[in-house]
Amino acid sequence: MLLQKKTKKSLLALLFLMVLQTGFAQNIGIGTISPNPNALLDISSGNKGLLAPRMDSTSRKNIPATKGLLVYDTTYNSYWFHNGAAWVNMPPAGTGNGSMLYWNGSRWVSLPPGVPGQYLTYNAGGTPIWSGAGTVALSTTAASGITQTAAQSGGSISTDGGAAITARGVVWSRDPNPTIALATKTNDGSGTGTFTSNITGLTAGYTYYVRSYATNANGTTYGNQINFVATAAAGPFTIGQSYGGGIIFYIDASGQHGLIAAPVDQSSNVQWIPASVFSPVLSNASGFAIGTGGANTTSIINVQGNTPYAATICRLYYNGGGFSDWHLPSLFELSQLYLQRAAVGGFPDLSFGPVFYWSSSEISANQAWVALFDENGTSQQNFSKSSGARIRAVRAF
Repeated sequence: MLLQKKTKKSLLALLFLMVLQTGFAQNIGIGTISPNPNALLDISSGNKGLLAPRMDSTSRKNIPATKGLLVYDTTYNSYWFHNGAAWVNMPPAGTGNGSMLYWNGSRWVSLPPGVPGQYLTYNAGGTPIWSGAGTVALSTTAASGITQTAAQSGGSISTDGGAAITARGVVWSRDPNPTIALATKTNDGSGTGTFTSNITGLTAGYTYYVRSYATNANGTTYGNQINFVATAAAGPFTIGQSYGGGIIFYIDASGQHGLIAAPVDQSSNVQWIPASVFSPVLSNASGFAIGTGGANTTSIINVQGNTPYAATICRLYYNGGGFSDWHLPSLFELSQLYLQRAAVGGFPDLSFGPVFYWSSSEISANQAWVALFDENGTSQQNFSKSSGARIRAVRAF
């Protein structure tokens, strides 16, 4: 009986102290003796957190409407608060990289990410949805195991574009941008992922262009284009060797690739641009280095058209050895050709005077570079595109 009285007195004393503290203190601190003066309750800890009430959605909804009430909903795994009219969830977790949130009128909802190629639109109810066919993400594997008659490539599909991949493989041709309309293709299964393709039926010395492909209900998508020359990997190649429709005059550090020159000039006097052009424009043929002549030639023809002039005579009107990838050499390719002119042959006798050869390297809308072939050396000069000069076609191998 005495113990009960003492306990009651202790509780009353504790209650009195709390009331007394509340009457004098403006805020309360837990874990700190200096609570923030702007906070009614300041909780401080370096290894513990504040745990809100946790319950499922049914229990939460059974709580009478109380504005400002906060709970953690274990059904949605997110915090919810009551705004006085309805429960509102804090931003929920997404379903993947690229998820977005939208308000459905009563709460935040996560919209899963779409696939590449789709676009965001709204249905009649104002809900955002993904529309349109997705794009297949596809790349082409570099060629390997190249021989005179075969090679290996393949591809990698990381995204199916929203529809199952029903066919995949590679397609190849001696002309750029091959399509599955050709018979020269493989069929290497279905679905996403990486696949390997065996390319066969090649002819030594020719350049082949390869693209991976993937087909689904939305159509066929092609990967990036690669190219290679069908040749035995061992070589060896030498300067002055007859190969690929001409004479080798440059070999790169790999020993397996380089440049071939036609055995004779394709013209002794031709303009850089068509004779019908009175207002020259830039052709975006800005390459100077070895290996840029082919791209220069393509750019020139795309701008200047298909009538006969320096670039088209090399690319469209000359097919030495049955090859269609000859080009007007860049300035540095032309300089290399001068250095090996004796091994290549077919040049004018320079003892009778210097001659000028057009390069595919452009200076301005009105001028391009020529190389002066002289008995004592070579130099570069700028020429009017409407002037005449010699041309010698080259091709890569």
